[in-house]
Amino acid sequence: AISNSNQRLRFEIAGFDTYLNVGDTPVTSHHIVMISKNCVLQKAMNSTATNAGGYAASELCAYLNNQVKTGLVNAIGITPKTVHRLLDNKTNWAYLAETVFIPTEVEVFGHQAWSNNKGYSTGTSVQWPLFSEFPQKRIANWNGSRWWWWEASPYTGDSATFCYCYNNGHANYISASDGSRGVRFAFLV
Repeated sequence: AISNSNQRLRFEIAGFDTYLNVGDTPVTSHHIVMISKNCVLQKAMNSTATNAGGYAASELCAYLNNQVKTGLVNAIGITPKTVHRLLDNKTNWAYLAETVFIPTEVEVFGHQAWSNNKGYSTGTSVQWPLFSEFPQKRIANWNGSRWWWWEASPYTGDSATFCYCYNNGHANYISASDGSRGVRFAFLV
C-alpha cells in the first residue's frame, strides 16, 4: 500500500527564472523556484504579536534560513541559490538575501490585498506562474486537511499581524504569534 504520510514533503515548480537579473544583487544564472506542495510545518511568524521590521526581522525568516536551510541541504545535497528580494519592513523597504523563504502576498496573488500598497514592497515580487496559471495551487494541506499558510508580507493596518493564504485560497491576515499557521517554504535551484 502507498502511504500518504509524507505528502507535505513534496515540492513543485513555482516558476523558471523568476528572479533572473532583478534586484540589487541579481541572480545571473538560470534557476527554478521550488515550493513545498503542502505545509511542511506549523510555526508562528514571531513569538509575540508584532510585525516590526517585517518578514526580514521575523523569527520565522531566521528559522528558515538557518535550521531549515541546513536540513534541506542535507536532504537534497544541493545548496539553494541566494536571492535578494525587496521586502516591506513596515517603516520602509529593503533588500533581503535569502536561500529558503516564503512567498510574498504579491508572489501568491499577483497583487496586494492586505499588505503595503506603497509600491516599493512589490519590488522584485511578481506572481509566480504556478499561482497565476493554477490558482487552486494556493490551497495547501496539513496532515490531510486544507490549511492556511504564511506569506512574507506584514499587514498594513496594524503592528501585530502578517498576511497569509487562507485554507480556501483567499488572502487574509492574522496575529504574528499565531502558531497554527502553516509554512510552505521555497528555494531556488
